[in-house]
Amino acid sequence: MAVLADLLFTYGYEKNLKDLKAQIPKRCQCLLMSATSSEDVESLKKLYLHNPYILTLPDVGDGKDDIVPKNVQQFSIQCSERDKLLHILALLKLDLV
Repeated sequence: MAVLADLLFTYGYEKNLKDLKAQIPKRCQCLLMSATSSEDVESLKKLYLHNPYILTLPDVGDGKDDIVPKNVQQFSIQCSERDKLLHILALLKLDLV
């Protein structure tokens, strides 16, 4: 939801997003990801996030991703298209991510 929510703010749906927030349980973990920061993103952050952790990644000049902050862990799993959902569910169920 957060991917398009900043556009919803831009197009005047702020009240709808506030109404939606009332339906989300307090214990729900919310994630907000944005490649840029704007007033709309800041408004969303204040509306939905509690004690947010902000992860800022450095710009990489030539497209290589060999500059990774120490607080970021990366891994990959090779699987068929058919098994992707199964792998994601297993990772979440086992609390590995």
